[in-house]
Amino acid sequence: MTAPRFTPWSDRLRCWLFPAQPQRRDWWGWLLASGAIALAIGWAGYRQATGGPYIVQDDARQHVFWMQRWLDPTLFPQDWIADYFQSVAPEGYRTLYRLLAWAGLNPLAVSKILPIGLGLVVAGLAFGLTTALLPIPVAGFLGSVLTSQVLAMTDDLASATPRSFLYPLFLAFAWGWVRSSLGWVLGTIGLLGLFYPQYVLVALGILAIDWCWRWRWQWPAGLRALMVSPWGPAATLTQRRDRLALGGGIAGIAVLGLYALQASDYGPVVTVSQARSLPEFFSSGRANFFDDNWFDFWILGQRSSLLPKDPFTPATLVLGLLLPVVWWQRDRWRLGQQLSDRLALLPIWLASGIGCYTLAHLLLFRLHLPGRYTQHSIRMMLPIAAALVLTLLLDQLLGAGRSRPGSIDPVISTQFTNPEAHAPFPSPDSTPTMPSGAGRGVKRLLAVLLAIGLFSGAVLYPLSLKRFPKANYVAGESPGLYQFFATQPVDLRVASLAKEADNLPTFAGRSVLVAREYAIPYHWGYYRLFRQRMMDLLQALYSPNLSVVLAFNRQYSIDFWLLDRDTFTIDYLSAKERRANRWLRQFQPVQQEALDRLNRGEKPALSSFLAPDHPCQAYQQPDLVVLDAKCLAKVAVAASR
Repeated sequence: MTAPRFTPWSDRLRCWLFPAQPQRRDWWGWLLASGAIALAIGWAGYRQATGGPYIVQDDARQHVFWMQRWLDPTLFPQDWIADYFQSVAPEGYRTLYRLLAWAGLNPLAVSKILPIGLGLVVAGLAFGLTTALLPIPVAGFLGSVLTSQVLAMTDDLASATPRSFLYPLFLAFAWGWVRSSLGWVLGTIGLLGLFYPQYVLVALGILAIDWCWRWRWQWPAGLRALMVSPWGPAATLTQRRDRLALGGGIAGIAVLGLYALQASDYGPVVTVSQARSLPEFFSSGRANFFDDNWFDFWILGQRSSLLPKDPFTPATLVLGLLLPVVWWQRDRWRLGQQLSDRLALLPIWLASGIGCYTLAHLLLFRLHLPGRYTQHSIRMMLPIAAALVLTLLLDQLLGAGRSRPGSIDPVISTQFTNPEAHAPFPSPDSTPTMPSGAGRGVKRLLAVLLAIGLFSGAVLYPLSLKRFPKANYVAGESPGLYQFFATQPVDLRVASLAKEADNLPTFAGRSVLVAREYAIPYHWGYYRLFRQRMMDLLQALYSPNLSVVLAFNRQYSIDFWLLDRDTFTIDYLSAKERRANRWLRQFQPVQQEALDRLNRGEKPALSSFLAPDHPCQAYQQPDLVVLDAKCLAKVAVAASR
């Protein structure tokens, strides 16, 4: 049945968005629309990932490259870097990829497909969580769309690394908490321990804060209630929440206990005093953490700050800040009474994240990076909060002009309900209320247009961006180089400062001695050796004596040197123009000593091998040269005769 022609189009729009009694088709329609948008975003990311033969997500070069061992066990033999990244991979993450590799799927290919599935799961969970807080289908749609957009503006999902699994798992935990589902809470805590153990702390914080707040000043009674809380279906809501606190707390402590018992072969974790003595943790360092600017360090930085760098991208997220005001004044909003009291999840979640953030600063680096506890949480909470406010705001705007006496609200009036179609339409016998005066009509028109603009802007925001999603995929620029090394023995080792050294393990499946991508300084047992290797490489590379180079080759079993053609220039080593080379300044005093030798005009021994068509060049291209270490030894022997 269709609405009569005289029904104002704004009323039809409002009835469509906010039906008085949402039917199953309404829920499924908006859920499928949410999934379609998430699928479109995931597909756009996949097209970026498959736009060429040598494309990989930036962080996958650390977390996924070593998994090629499962397809070819001979790869990366005695490779310190591959062994390290394999050891720090969470058990669930490692097991999932290994099962897929056993099924014949290349881990690098899986890392490009997996974000699509994760994005769909996140979209569905965001829809469910939002509608659990405000049971209106369009609210779930907006929460899902905004969450998908926020995650598409970062590489968190696209990386297919352990943090990619945090979002679906923690949204599932939050949904289970809102629904007081013990099974969901226990299951998600267990999975968090397998994929992203740090966030078990945030989950425990939510359970603890909720329990403490409900039993404030009555903790002895709360403890007694906790111990005798019934576990059957007859339990009250309070008893079910006590059940969550007890069961989830036990599960979380057990998971963290098992995680803490795992000994690392590459420990200990770097201490604060060590970090403050290393340039790596300061400006221009590989893992820059400390900052003299207190605002950047504490509020809006990266690894140490409370907020993510772009907390209000898209700009619609600003509406989420108004949620406390909306909740306080909910009686003034037509749909305000439908807000669930389980909305307390959001401030509790925020408090738990800030608590873990503070604890991580107090135990710096032992709980990894403090910013992760709040920044990931904000990326999940703020879109949902913004969706709730936006839903209430749209309803108010579409209903503008109906507050005067005698007006009929098409959403809540029984005169606008068709019981057969279960859709809100005006009765044929009713006479709709028309605006009394041009001023009121213009005001209502402007309100409706504003509502349409807000809704369209929120959904279509990505169309205004030049590049979306921002998945941070890296394209290899030297396919001939990768093909050359891929034909070499699998046990070779390459020494290099070139940027392309970051890509060789991923695209060629060959080991490098060091590379910027793998200079991660959080485990001292790993980084101490990495740093020593880097210092030795700099000394050999810029030494005027070929004997130093040959000794270095023997010590580290070097088979090839990969060199940029401008390796031996002052600008290259000082990194004045090459931003990618700024990390070389970390390795003092060796970097400065090498720079001083170049300034004095001393010629590094390896520079003579860059001459055109030198016989020791195993491979060359306009900007790169590969030198054969065995040929270097032969030249040295011939020169000594």
